[in-house]
Amino acid sequence: ETHFTLIVAESSPTGDGHETARCVASAGVPVRLLETAAVARCMSQVHMVLCAAHAVLQDGSVVGAVGCLTLALVANAHGTPFCVTAPHYCFHHADAMHADAARDVGPTQPTRQPTQQQTAQQPTMQQQQEEQHRQHQRRQMEGKRRVLEAAAPLPMVETEPVPTGQDEGSASSNMASDATSGSRGAASAVASTIERESPLQDCTPAALVTRLYSDVGALTPSAVCDFLYMLHTHP
Repeated sequence: ETHFTLIVAESSPTGDGHETARCVASAGVPVRLLETAAVARCMSQVHMVLCAAHAVLQDGSVVGAVGCLTLALVANAHGTPFCVTAPHYCFHHADAMHADAARDVGPTQPTRQPTQQQTAQQPTMQQQQEEQHRQHQRRQMEGKRRVLEAAAPLPMVETEPVPTGQDEGSASSNMASDATSGSRGAASAVASTIERESPLQDCTPAALVTRLYSDVGALTPSAVCDFLYMLHTHP
């Protein structure tokens, strides 16, 4: 019998949290799915936050999916432990506290080197993330298109011109339609000047990480540097 409920953040823009929620729910665990921006609303009910890392830097900071930093900040404000899971080959000698750190971060000690043919056939993690990002953007554009279609005015029916002074209601209706079309055109012009950003990763400082769970045991962020030194001197 399960005595806890798992709250899963949906992890925009990739939406990976939906797949996580489905997998956990299929195992019989009660699941609640919510937007990442709403985690502060329920953090007072949470006993522990658990995130996966794309890379762990030598100073103990964690590069993960965008939103991990938000979770860590909210958890720290509520006094909730923020824990991270990552295999030891995600530990890296890089020491950079910025969101782009993962671009050049690779496994410290890969278990197996893929052949050139496998490398050409299998997409990299970055390619998979970019494809997921494109699919998410396509879904967003499709949703916006449907909203705009639902809000679009009905097509105007051509009629005979009405003499001036005979039907002021029709003239007012045409003027309202012209005003609506003009305001929508102005809104579209303004929207085209807005620059949209959809980052896929962020970097969480080591000071916000409570514990790091790996295949080599449970570590504190400060112990990552010691492990990397031991791995370098005793491979």
